[in-house]
Amino acid sequence: MKLLLPSTSVAVFALAACTTPAPVPLKEGDVPPAFTAPIAKDAPVWPQIDWWTTLNAPELPPLETTAKEQNLDLLAAAARVVQAQAQTGIAGSALFPSINATGTAQRRGTDQKGVPGGNTQNTFGVSAQASYEVDLWGRVRRGFESSRAEAQASLAAFQNIMLTLEGDLAQNYFSRISWIVSIVLL
Repeated sequence: MKLLLPSTSVAVFALAACTTPAPVPLKEGDVPPAFTAPIAKDAPVWPQIDWWTTLNAPELPPLETTAKEQNLDLLAAAARVVQAQAQTGIAGSALFPSINATGTAQRRGTDQKGVPGGNTQNTFGVSAQASYEVDLWGRVRRGFESSRAEAQASLAAFQNIMLTLEGDLAQNYFSRISWIVSIVLL
C-alpha cells in the first residue's frame, strides 16, 4: 500500500505533463500600434490573380498560362496541396467513431453417385465492430489542428511558387524586350 500511493501520484503527474495547452489567440492590444496599418474596406487585394494583364504586353498572358500549365515545380506544389488536404481528412476522421462491418457467404455441395446437388449447404455470416478513442488529453484534436495548419502552409507555398513563377516570367520577358530594343538602337 505504501508503494501504491507514490507510484500512482507519479503516474498522474506524468500524464498531466503530456497535455498541451490550447494556443491563446491574440487580443486587440497584444500587437503594438507601430506594427499595424489601417486597411480600407474596399482596398483591392494585391496581387490580383492576373496582375500581369495590367502591364499591356499582349504576348505575356499566353506565356503565363503556358508556364503555369507546364512548370513541374508548380505541379508538384499543387500535388502537395492535394496530399495535405487528404491528410487533414484522415486526421479529422480520428475524431469520429470507427465502424466496420463484414459479411460472408459460402455455398458447398457434394455429388452423391454422380447426381449433382446431393448435399448442399449454405453458410452466411455477419460481423460488426465499432471503436472510438476518447480524446482525454487532446492528442487527436491537436493532430487534426496540426494537419490543418500543414495544409494551409502547403497552400501558401503553392501560391508563393506561382507568384514567383509569374514574376520571374514577367521580369525575363521585359528584360528580353529591353535587350531587343537596345540591340535595335545600336
